Amino acid sequence: MSGSLLANRWAKSCWPLFTTNYGRYGDRRVHGELVKAGWQVAEVTVLTLMREFALLCRVCHRRRYTSYQG
Repeated sequence: MSGSLLANRWAKSCWPLFTTNYGRYGDRRVHGELVKAGWQVAEVTVLTLMREFALLCRVCHRRRYTSYQG
């Protein structure tokens, strides 16, 4: 199977997965979901294609707890 055809098929199955989770899934989670769905794909391939399609995981940075009362 050619690379562009695989990328198109992957994009069709990955895009809904990525958008329904509000862009919170990174390459490892997407890879795990694709494997559950029956895909046989390497993690590096998922990472490469996510970079190609600019699917970046949005991270919510939490603040460190401080008990300082001032």
